[in-house]
Amino acid sequence: MNKLTNDDMVLLATDPKHWPEHSDEQLASLFANASDAALARLFANASGPALARLFANASGPALARLFANASDAALNRLCTNASGPDLNRLCANASDSDLNRLCANASGADIARLFANANASDSALARLCANASGPALARLTDLLGASVPTVDAPYSQLLAATDNLARGFGMGQWHCGTTHCTAGWFVTLAGAEGKALEKRFATPAAATLILRKSAPEFPLPNFYASNEAAAAFIREMAARERAKQEAAK
Repeated sequence: MNKLTNDDMVLLATDPKHWPEHSDEQLASLFANASDAALARLFANASGPALARLFANASGPALARLFANASDAALNRLCTNASGPDLNRLCANASDSDLNRLCANASGADIARLFANANASDSALARLCANASGPALARLTDLLGASVPTVDAPYSQLLAATDNLARGFGMGQWHCGTTHCTAGWFVTLAGAEGKALEKRFATPAAATLILRKSAPEFPLPNFYASNEAAAAFIREMAARERAKQEAAK
């Protein structure tokens, strides 16, 4: 097969029926070089199997562009036809705003498939939960049948449980006996409901959901920060909690 010409690129990007004539490598090159307008037109014309092949061969950056240029309806079709691993790869490369669109538009079955897939990235799931708008997040948890617990003043509770981070705190692992990282502590502080959420969605996504419900006005922590950076953030958020409590008196 000869190398694709620019004319081939234009033809392929607007007429997916020609895809079977070209190799996966050539299709990957197509997805990387097609214009945004061509990608948008591609979504409107490609069949389900063609979309699945698209997912399997596009690079991470190309997937991000594909996602960004899909209409809401096309986005739903994309999610339905992608394999589990490719759906996870899409989430890992999508922008924050496009992750919110996924939560708002993907079917309940596709959302469940994303969270249930064995190859799901914990960090990708956490980003999904972190970037969903209020209505999209409510839809997400409703579709998944998730019960998200509330932890009052979560950062102050974390400091109290660790003697101001003097014991039982370390960012090396989610859990290690009675020692936990930031995400691990928020799941632990949420009790049995937190553990159930963690078992279903993994530690970072569960902690993200708990924090968004418990302290929606605060920024989310970096669950992969160093001990020093995490400790500074926790203390700053605890100070904000105290100020909020004082202002409410």
